[in-house]
Amino acid sequence: MPGMCGHWHGTCDCDEPKKEKAVEKEQPIKMFFWSEEDPPSKFVNLEKSIIERLALAGALGLGKEHASYRGMATCRIKNCGKTLGNRDMFYKSYDVFGKTFIFPQQCEHYVLAHGVWVPEADEFLQAVVNSYNTSLTIDIALQMEDKPRGRRTR
Repeated sequence: MPGMCGHWHGTCDCDEPKKEKAVEKEQPIKMFFWSEEDPPSKFVNLEKSIIERLALAGALGLGKEHASYRGMATCRIKNCGKTLGNRDMFYKSYDVFGKTFIFPQQCEHYVLAHGVWVPEADEFLQAVVNSYNTSLTIDIALQMEDKPRGRRTR
């Protein structure tokens, strides 16, 4: 059909089919990948509440297998050395609102055991919460955390 090719000149008389615009995909957001310059101990943040850390660990658990490789990993926090995974390690990914987050298997260990909170964690957790529409549940949990707890008496 004339004028449907999408050439720069707008309308034309050529018979080429209309070309689809290439959709630019955002680069995946990588989290919990350590280096000599950025070891996990650099990201310890004990100001995050246990509720926030549990929420992040739960969200990380929702990831799907993204890529796998042979090998084992151990925790890189000094004096921990916990084995993370087994011979068949894999990376997880989570796609939400057009963004892809990629992270290693069992990275929630760093969050729960050591209080590690990487810079991308807030964005990831907020995206997961928005996708599941569970902010009310998290707000209630945060409010409960602030209330004093007494001992039950009979």
